Amino acid sequence: MTSGLSLEKTAVDFANSDAYFDYVCSHLEYGKPDKWKYGGVNYTLLTMIIERVTSKSYEDVVSEDILAKSSFPHTKFSTSRDSNPLLSHGYSKADRTKAVDVKYANLLKEKGTGNMSMDTLDLYHFYSELISGRFISKEMLSQMWQMKTQPYTYDYKGGVYHKGNGVLYGHGFWGQYEPTMYLSADAQTCVILMSNSKDKPTYAPLAKSLFESLSDSFR
Repeated sequence: MTSGLSLEKTAVDFANSDAYFDYVCSHLEYGKPDKWKYGGVNYTLLTMIIERVTSKSYEDVVSEDILAKSSFPHTKFSTSRDSNPLLSHGYSKADRTKAVDVKYANLLKEKGTGNMSMDTLDLYHFYSELISGRFISKEMLSQMWQMKTQPYTYDYKGGVYHKGNGVLYGHGFWGQYEPTMYLSADAQTCVILMSNSKDKPTYAPLAKSLFESLSDSFR
């Protein structure tokens, strides 16, 4: 997010991950950054590096090095609805009766950023285990989450926003889905709100309000 790398969104549909990776390599752009800016392509590049270094698929590496080390019964790679029949449908605000699902081609473009699905318990379990040092050492986690204050400030690092008192905040939009998470530094207090209908205003303020009512972290 401070690399200066960017990739313009494309409406092109890709048959597989390799085809999308080829597109990324030929269309990746760099500009000297002057502020923090989210760019999912940074994660895409990391998945490419992982596959090149390990000679394994990104999915296999995650399954072996993370999922197999704990219990995530409701976590799957969302390559298609067929592979995860329990995946909830998304619905538009305009018509609550009509499902609006993410296309397979769009799932390919989210490799490393949003091509996994899980329930609230698995999501909490992942971050709780991550903080405890189950997947990587606490020292390595601290390095991954270390902020740089120059030439500009930001509070997003390593996939989450870092709020006051060590509170972690995760939020995003994808298709019609809007997941929001607030987690205390000791992982003892957490609010996870998952919506399958994209509305404005977002549900993030509601999740924050619920978290504040349960925790002293923001007081």
